Amino acid sequence: MSFGARTTLAAAFLAALLIGATGNAQAVTFSYTGPPVPIPDAGPRVSAPIAVTGIAQPVGKVTMSIDGTACTAAYPSSTVGIEHYLQGELLLTLRSPGGTEVLVINRKYDTNFGPSGFSNFCQVVLDDDSSGPSIQDAVDAPFTGNWKPNAPLSAFAGEAANGNWTLFAQDVVPGDTGTIRAWSINILRGSSTTLGSSLNPSVFGAGVTLTAGVTGTAPTGSVDFIDGASTVLCAAVPLATGSAACTISNLSVGAHSVTARYSGDGSNAASTSAPVSQTVNKAATSSSVSAPASATVGQPVAVTATLAVTAPGAGTPTGTIAVSTSSGAATCTITLPATSCSLTPTGAGSQTLTAAYAGDGNFEASSGSTTILGAGQGQTISFTSTPPQTPLVGSTYAVAATATSGLPVSFVLAAGSAAGACTISASSVTFTGAGNCIVAASQAGNATFAAAPTVTQSVTVRSGEVAAVPTLNEWMLMLLAGLMSIFAIARLRRR
Repeated sequence: MSFGARTTLAAAFLAALLIGATGNAQAVTFSYTGPPVPIPDAGPRVSAPIAVTGIAQPVGKVTMSIDGTACTAAYPSSTVGIEHYLQGELLLTLRSPGGTEVLVINRKYDTNFGPSGFSNFCQVVLDDDSSGPSIQDAVDAPFTGNWKPNAPLSAFAGEAANGNWTLFAQDVVPGDTGTIRAWSINILRGSSTTLGSSLNPSVFGAGVTLTAGVTGTAPTGSVDFIDGASTVLCAAVPLATGSAACTISNLSVGAHSVTARYSGDGSNAASTSAPVSQTVNKAATSSSVSAPASATVGQPVAVTATLAVTAPGAGTPTGTIAVSTSSGAATCTITLPATSCSLTPTGAGSQTLTAAYAGDGNFEASSGSTTILGAGQGQTISFTSTPPQTPLVGSTYAVAATATSGLPVSFVLAAGSAAGACTISASSVTFTGAGNCIVAASQAGNATFAAAPTVTQSVTVRSGEVAAVPTLNEWMLMLLAGLMSIFAIARLRRR
């Protein structure tokens, strides 16, 4: 870029800066109005102070300019901001009213030593936010343009603005002298940003409103809400009467360091709030379970579980729900988003049915229960023995029966059996008198089978009949008498 082009560009930039300061009471430019200050050869540093007044807020940002009405690299020149034959011998330092010093230019030589000259500083703007390089990397005198300073001017941020701002110049190599003629300082008043949360700690899925408050003088602009170093929660939320809000419900479980970053405007410097540690806990849940009130042992039954997220939490839980009976013998598992599973009861009687949600990374565990009655499987009894048709008093009968469950059958005399007609012991029936003898067969059931319906078997014992005693005919009696006579003769002979 030619020297003339650079001069025109710098003049336009400075004019814009000054016009902005003039049109806004908050960003203020103050210029040196004193006499030229000679810079002695290899001597002590000299100063050119600017008195700043009327700024109540602390410093937000400082921009410094070395001015001049007409720029040239030739020496001598009375129209440049700082005149010096060999500016590479100069140290330029800016000091705030609070005593903070920044070495803004550190012996910057003209790299080219061009034929048009290599002296002076003119219409040089030093700005931390410049898109250009450092002034230390500039090439041609008089270095007209916008540059970053040798050291950052942000060192002044937060200090009191009112008082003397002083530019010091010192020649550190014998052989040359110079003059401070014109310089200025632009002060952007500071802003302050705070951040608050509507719900802290919160739970997963709950809406949280983050509110940023910006103080300054009628601040405008916008606020970015940032999680951690760079995750944007809400971008460029416009300020309204110094406030901006960001409502979110998608923060993950854990701790989040959230800040509000105010963009600044023509009147107020940018600022960032202190971090707020937003804690997000798991959301609570509630579980319930339902099933038929009665279920047959050994037969599957459908079990339905309901899982709900407790407000203000929200979202969709994942994971599993374990369903079990109080005995622990019957279980099934529901994998979300399914809502039911098939359970096979293993025991009869009343049991507690429980559905237990295990929880996941965002939701707490929970459980619910109900009562279920396990009914045994049915069974029947059949007699396998046939009773005598005309039993006589004194005779017996072995009764037998089987159950479809395979369980043993028990026998008793049933109600309605005639008194004295019979007795029973285990499975043996003895007929003891005339009348109707009724035998009842039963099976009480177990954990799997319900009790069987009782069945009966009836036998009628005839009146006045007794079981016959065996008799001998006459031939048998004659044979018996002969045998007895032989036995008696044999005994007499032994004597």
